[in-house]
Amino acid sequence: MKLKLKDIFNWLKNIYGLFLSFVNITYKTCNDKVDLFYFYCQSIFPQKKIWIFDACDYGNLGDQAILYAQIKYLKKAFPNHRILISPISRFSQIQKNISKITKHEDLIFLQGGGNLGNYYLRAENIRREIVTLLPENKIILFPQTIYFSNDANGQKELLITKQIYNKHKHLLLIAREATSYNVMQKNFNCPIILLPDIVLLLNYSNNQTIKYRNGCLICLRNDIESILKKQDKEYIYYTLLSQFDKKDISFTDTIGQNSYRGVLSKINHFKEKKLVITDRIHGMIFAAISGTPCIVISNYNYKVSGTYKWISHLSYIQYINKIEDLPNTLKKLDLSQNYFFNNDTIWKEYSTKLIPTIQQL
Repeated sequence: MKLKLKDIFNWLKNIYGLFLSFVNITYKTCNDKVDLFYFYCQSIFPQKKIWIFDACDYGNLGDQAILYAQIKYLKKAFPNHRILISPISRFSQIQKNISKITKHEDLIFLQGGGNLGNYYLRAENIRREIVTLLPENKIILFPQTIYFSNDANGQKELLITKQIYNKHKHLLLIAREATSYNVMQKNFNCPIILLPDIVLLLNYSNNQTIKYRNGCLICLRNDIESILKKQDKEYIYYTLLSQFDKKDISFTDTIGQNSYRGVLSKINHFKEKKLVITDRIHGMIFAAISGTPCIVISNYNYKVSGTYKWISHLSYIQYINKIEDLPNTLKKLDLSQNYFFNNDTIWKEYSTKLIPTIQQL
C-alpha cells in the first residue's frame, strides 16, 4: 500500500512525541542560527508549548534567579508543556521569526523583575515588540515592578506602553507589590493580579551544607537605584564595627556569573554569614530564602519596601527607612538562631491566583 505524505508526517509526529516523553530536557535557549532552526522544528510538532523570548542572560543574579524560579514554576504548573527560551540579547535575531515559530495556542511568558518603565527601556521595548507581534496569544508578564519617572520622558514612554498593552486582547500583567498593582490598574485595561517576586518560591533555608555562620556581609547598590551617599555607607560600616571585627565584615553585590550556578553560589555566600546588610531587593530575598538574618535599607522607589511586606512576618528580616535606625535594629536581631523560611503561603498565592486567571484570558 502506497503511503501518503500526510501519513508519513503523522507517523513522524507520533515517534517524536514518544521521544519527548523520555527526554529530560524541557527547555532550550536560542543562542545561534542552529537553535533558530531548532525552534522551527519545534513549531511543527503538536506538543503544547510555552515561550519566553526575553529571558535574562546577563550578570544580574536577581534576574537570573527570577528566570530559574520561572522555569521551576512552569514545569510544575504546566507539566505537559515544552518550555522554550530565547535570551533577551538575541531578540533582534529571532524577532522577525516569532510569528512563524509560534502557534496561537502557545503560551507566552515575559521575564519578571523590576524593569517595566523608562529606566530600562531596552527591556521595555522588547516587551512592546512581543506584545505587538503576537496579538492572538495569551501573554503573561511574570511579577514586575512598574516605574515611569514623573517627567516628560517618563510620561511619554508610559503613553507608548499603554497604547501597545491596551490593544492586546489576551494580556495578563502581574504586579509584585501593591504600588505597582495600583499603577497598573490605573493605566491598563487588561487583567492585573498581585503576586510576590517569584524567587520567593525557592527555598534554601533547610539545606545543611552550611554548618557555621560567621561575620557580616554588606551588599549595597552602586547605580541609579541607590539613594545612599558615601558618608551613609561609611556610617553603616562603622556601626557594624560595634558588633563585628573588621576582618569579619566583607562586601559583595548581586552581580556575577551569568548562570544559575552563580545564583546558587551567591545564596550559599549569604548563608555563611551571621548578618547581611542590603538595599537590593534580591539581596533581601536571597537572605529570606536562605534563612539568613538581614537588615534591609530602602532604595529609590517602592520595589524593596513593597516586596518586604510579603515577608515582613519573618523576624530575621528587618526593614529600615533611615540608616540612623540601623543601631537599634541591629540590637533587636537574634543572630544566634537558625531560621527556616516557610513559603507555603507564597505557593498558595500562585496556585490560587495565576492558573485560574490564565485559563480565563
